[in-house]
Amino acid sequence: MKRKKVKKEKISTHSVERANRLEHLAGVIAVPQDILADSILISVYGKQCVRLENYKGILDYSDTQIKIWSKDGKVVITGKKIHISYCSDVELCIMGEISRIQYME
Repeated sequence: MKRKKVKKEKISTHSVERANRLEHLAGVIAVPQDILADSILISVYGKQCVRLENYKGILDYSDTQIKIWSKDGKVVITGKKIHISYCSDVELCIMGEISRIQYME
């Protein structure tokens, strides 16, 4: 019986060490690992409010669609009469009749 050779993917030791440190730190302070990794955090309050933290920028803005750029890709929020009610360097609040939140890479 012949054994198949399995191609192993190389992973840098730096990325493994960083992931291990983040996982350990998240466990110690009881914070989800994605927050420590600077990933986008999206909070939805009913159909009227979406709050985004750790976003990188606003790509497109209209009263029916807002495209947000994040470390993880794009987030597209669609609806009727939507608008940005609050915006800071790390937090964004969108209000209106929200119908869909879509993640795109």
